[in-house]
Amino acid sequence: MPGRLAAPLIALALVGSACAGGQLRGPAWLDSRKAAAYAEKHPDSTVLEEANRLIAAMSNGQTEGLESWMSEELRQKNKRDRLAKVSAQIQKRYGRALGVVEERVHAEGPLRWYSGLVVYGREDEKLSMLLYQFALDGQGRMARLLIREHPFRNDLSHPAEEYRCVNRFDFMSSGSWTVAHGGRLQETNKHHGSVTQRYAYDLVVTKNGRWGAGARSSNRDYYGYGKPLYAPAPGRVILARDGVPENRPQQMGKGGGNGVIIDHGFGEYSQLWHMIPGSVLVKEGDWVEWGQPLGKVGNSGRSTAPHIHFHVESAAPKKGGIGLPAEFADVEVNGKYQSRTMPVRDQKIRRRPADARTASAPRVLVEM
Repeated sequence: MPGRLAAPLIALALVGSACAGGQLRGPAWLDSRKAAAYAEKHPDSTVLEEANRLIAAMSNGQTEGLESWMSEELRQKNKRDRLAKVSAQIQKRYGRALGVVEERVHAEGPLRWYSGLVVYGREDEKLSMLLYQFALDGQGRMARLLIREHPFRNDLSHPAEEYRCVNRFDFMSSGSWTVAHGGRLQETNKHHGSVTQRYAYDLVVTKNGRWGAGARSSNRDYYGYGKPLYAPAPGRVILARDGVPENRPQQMGKGGGNGVIIDHGFGEYSQLWHMIPGSVLVKEGDWVEWGQPLGKVGNSGRSTAPHIHFHVESAAPKKGGIGLPAEFADVEVNGKYQSRTMPVRDQKIRRRPADARTASAPRVLVEM
């Protein structure tokens, strides 16, 4: 049913080998028939051999060998029969794996993440697509694992409420930030009525409930002003704008002002706006890695005070995209760790240190 997904199949948080990053392949956002034709010509991963091992094991019911690949903690919590049952479900519900339509490897601190979209076909010609996403540590062990359904592009329509992004979006600045607007509901998000920005976030730094000190007549009086902005996920910069003058506080400008748009692959494009003029550090065509500095928080464009505007769309600007509900991965919200979450108004969010992402993440999480 367009715009609606079945419940995710399985998600497992696990702790493998290092791998290269920044590789994209395949038109995952095409319609199901074109994706299947592409997959048939690309049956295997070309970026990571471990991906072929996992996909083959889960698709063919040969999961016994996966246990030796896992960390000791993971083996204790993720018994073999669980993976065997999921494998049987994959075969019965989705048929055989046809091939990989898009994939990438990227680094997040000590972990190396693989993300790949695999097309499956049944004898009755019903086509499906599953996301395989797993993390490897420096000892070659599997640390985290996610396997779930993912829609073909032609099955996606506004408001895409059940869509889950392939990309693992990290929070894009340092320190603690407060959500001024965010989430899925109109009550907590002023962007709710927009087709492209329905799930957008506006984020500010607050102290004692205030956005800034003194009379706040200068942008520098605001606590978030000048804070760094980082790439929330790897990808290619398709637009970088700089040189737009800043607004005086409480005086609205036009458009996004200074900022960047990044193509993260898998049909997901992020936008970050309102940066300080002269602070944008990237240009169109640049490849950016997870956590790479992009610029500094400012008050340019359609903004009345320094803040971060962030949202994700399904296409580049003016290409008919719709807003996608972007969760932040491995963050703290109101002081509590969240593996994936969409914070809402008045909640406080911060990045989780890269070296803490393995130790404190839940090891096994199944979603049926």
